[in-house]
Amino acid sequence: MRRLCPPSSSWPTEAGVFQQLAIVKIRERHLQSLVPIERTSRTMPLPIGAEAPDFQLPAVTGSERGTFKLSDYRGKKNVLLAFYALDFSPT
Repeated sequence: MRRLCPPSSSWPTEAGVFQQLAIVKIRERHLQSLVPIERTSRTMPLPIGAEAPDFQLPAVTGSERGTFKLSDYRGKKNVLLAFYALDFSPT
């Protein structure tokens, strides 16, 4: 077999090519799972003690998918929201 150009360290190995393809596929799958966020108005900070506006987001609890609504927790004690990108997920 004749080489078209000399091998160099900058040329990816066959394993490296497959690894890069796998990374691209994982990214594509992740991007397809993202939910677009609709922005309805400019956000302004709320005064301390003001009631937070209601919203809902997709949620995963264990292996179950559902919807998180802030209004479901209204009147309860304090609510703390923590957002983790792909944390605790099999992705």
